[in-house]
Amino acid sequence: MDNLIQSELFKLRKNRSFWTLIFIIMGLAAAFVVLSYIDSRMDQEAEVKGIDYFMNTIIGNNYMIKFSLPILAGFFIASEYSTGVMKTIASSGNSRLRIYMAKLFVLSFGGIVISLVLPFTLLTIGTLLSGFGELPDGSSLAYVLRVTGLTFLYAIAFASIVAVFSTIFAESGKTIGMGLVFFMFIDTILFLLGNFAPFVRTIDDNMVFKLSQEIDALNMDNGMLFKLIAVPVITYIVLGSLGAWIYTKKEIK
Repeated sequence: MDNLIQSELFKLRKNRSFWTLIFIIMGLAAAFVVLSYIDSRMDQEAEVKGIDYFMNTIIGNNYMIKFSLPILAGFFIASEYSTGVMKTIASSGNSRLRIYMAKLFVLSFGGIVISLVLPFTLLTIGTLLSGFGELPDGSSLAYVLRVTGLTFLYAIAFASIVAVFSTIFAESGKTIGMGLVFFMFIDTILFLLGNFAPFVRTIDDNMVFKLSQEIDALNMDNGMLFKLIAVPVITYIVLGSLGAWIYTKKEIK
């Protein structure tokens, strides 16, 4: 298993789409902070602090993760079916369960790295230009750590979803297209269905798609925090198991 993970990590390091996504997000974030800083100085407005950039971008970062992961999965996993690499790996003597879990683990790691780029680029450059700043209750560091941990969990939950897509479609184009369409419309579909079927609304309220929009709350009770932690973990386990089952039954050509 260790050798499989090391092999997948090596491929991730060499994956151009992974680094392209990172540099694009980093460049956009850096440009946004610098332009905002220049604009505030020219208009003699109060400078936005690093922690404010961080707090205000968490929800937007969720969309960045959702749209980046299908692209990464398409070029990192699904493309191996068309190039014949997947067939070679599947016939290497390792169990398909181990192969899939290694790929999911490294895809999740890639998702975690991507999830850090936007908020921490904004936080770092904003802090360098205008200072770190403070939240109203003075718990800025605790807030950053809590949100970062939750961001990790939702990044791997979304990774488990796109990993299933890459296994089902086995083509980079279809994986990217279906992944993007799914994440763009799943919230709207669940909302509309919830208007006709109350149980769908209950399900939606307890799924990663809607809960991911709650992780930036300044204050939350222990019950809400437990839900925000438990749901992505359960999602990762369930979708990871589903993807592994599909992969073990799949005919690889």
